[in-house]
Amino acid sequence: MTRRLGFSVLIFSAFLPFSLSPFLPPAEGALLDHGLRVEGERMLQPGAWRLSGYYGIESNINPGTEIIIGQDVELDVQRLPLSLRYGYSPKVEFGVDMMFEQNKGLDIGVVQIFNKSGIAYIDLVAKHKFLPWSTFIGRVGILNDDQLYTAGRNVEFALDVLLTLPLNLPIGMPNLIHFNAGMRMKSGHPDIDADNRADARGFTDPIHLGWSLVVSPWARWSLVGEVFVRRSPFDLEEEAEMSVGGRFAYTERSVLHLSLVHGFSGGSPDWGFRFGYETSFGTLTERRIARAEPPSDRPREFKTEEPPPLELSVTRLTTIAEAAYARGDYVGAADAFSQLVSRLPSDGRIYFNLGVCHYNLKNYKLAEGEFLKAMTLQPNDAEIHLYIGHCQFMQNRSKEAKLHWEEALRLDPANDMARFLLSSLQ
Repeated sequence: MTRRLGFSVLIFSAFLPFSLSPFLPPAEGALLDHGLRVEGERMLQPGAWRLSGYYGIESNINPGTEIIIGQDVELDVQRLPLSLRYGYSPKVEFGVDMMFEQNKGLDIGVVQIFNKSGIAYIDLVAKHKFLPWSTFIGRVGILNDDQLYTAGRNVEFALDVLLTLPLNLPIGMPNLIHFNAGMRMKSGHPDIDADNRADARGFTDPIHLGWSLVVSPWARWSLVGEVFVRRSPFDLEEEAEMSVGGRFAYTERSVLHLSLVHGFSGGSPDWGFRFGYETSFGTLTERRIARAEPPSDRPREFKTEEPPPLELSVTRLTTIAEAAYARGDYVGAADAFSQLVSRLPSDGRIYFNLGVCHYNLKNYKLAEGEFLKAMTLQPNDAEIHLYIGHCQFMQNRSKEAKLHWEEALRLDPANDMARFLLSSLQ
């Protein structure tokens, strides 16, 4: 009866996001914000929400041997992780992550290991953009079931560092690379087979690592390759897996994704399949657009001869950003350019424009971060080096500013502004 109930919860929850999405207010989607399992550092806009999850089937996991009876543990797992996030400010997100799990493991009557279904964990999540290139995620586990394979114990603490870089790879398409490194602080030695014996020897070993490469060959499609490694929750056998898959934005606000998984260690599945869904709603830019445009001027539907919605959204956001900048609304322009970055992550001009907006708002640290990203994509642009130097000078870092102004003059010997700024430091 418990097994059937757990499976029913999994199936119901798998379709929950689809049933809710028609009732959610529309928003601008983001195709390249992150990979399939490895999260990226890009933040939600203030007032925006994101609901995401996937249904996964993983087979033939062999985490180790039960010590007393000497029998190998083999299990199949069905997983349904769900995540709800809210953009509180340009630098802060809050949310809740949870996972339903059904394990079919070792069951010989007296001994049952990982042979259960239920809620594996519920985490309270806070995400903070601390540096221009990276973001921190803090988690507090408020509910864990230590007899499920991917669970732990109650009141755990985790910290992840996320890094996302736009790469100008010679593949003719926008691309991103994500890194995720973190740890989860645990305590105790759980009894995973309920026989009053502590049998998780390395339970407190916390490290996990992730890497993903995202490329977008077409407007609505992304291809994703990922590698994820961590210690098994119970130190029976490490987890190491590779997945390949894709993401498809079937509307401006909703993304479908699927992936195939192959494990390289006993703690990972021989093969797995994951199918997921993501939707976002309530973005700040969209609310501003709704207030600015008369109802009669807003398009109700897209004609067949017009570009697809996602492509039209890029054109529309560009127009909004340029118009906002022209009238001195640097906050509105920065908001629109931030969303354009998610659509065109290999376009250094957008990072540059976003940096100029932050510079005009006197947010010099944020501006420097965007200019550095633009420099990665356009290293020979003298104007970018000029602005980086300006930002560093305004943060009392004259020596660093001098190096960038010298580089601007080297790239453009006729640049009078670079020459003047260097002379002002004498």
